[in-house]
Amino acid sequence: MRKNTISVALTGGIGCGKSFVLQVFAGCGAIVVSADELARNIRRRPEVADRMSDILGRDVLLTDGSGIDAARAADKIFNDPEIKRTIEELMHPLIRKEIKELVESLSKEAGKHVFVAEVPLLFESSWEDEFDCSVAVWSN
Repeated sequence: MRKNTISVALTGGIGCGKSFVLQVFAGCGAIVVSADELARNIRRRPEVADRMSDILGRDVLLTDGSGIDAARAADKIFNDPEIKRTIEELMHPLIRKEIKELVESLSKEAGKHVFVAEVPLLFESSWEDEFDCSVAVWSN
């Protein structure tokens, strides 16, 4: 079977324009997804929110029970390297699975597709081999 989907990882530093470049790819007809957006959706899953609150404390849960308060969680995650590592161990496989499933579903569809995933921590998470190629956005 011939591969009909090219998968591209889009990466780069904070504030360098990854989201803009992702929109450009979308405007050219690529199917696009943001790992950050996937993470937001995953954090809304009750089992993930419960696990995160076990790690971070119940105060990170949204009052309406719809998931995790990202600001409160980020404050704890980015101020404690051990917590950050634990949360990454929880979230990264879930995000990776979602991206892989999206690529696989596209590969089953007729026609040729370009799939672009915005993955800020591509190399830091050793995900680069999951894609056919990568594009790094850089700005000064």
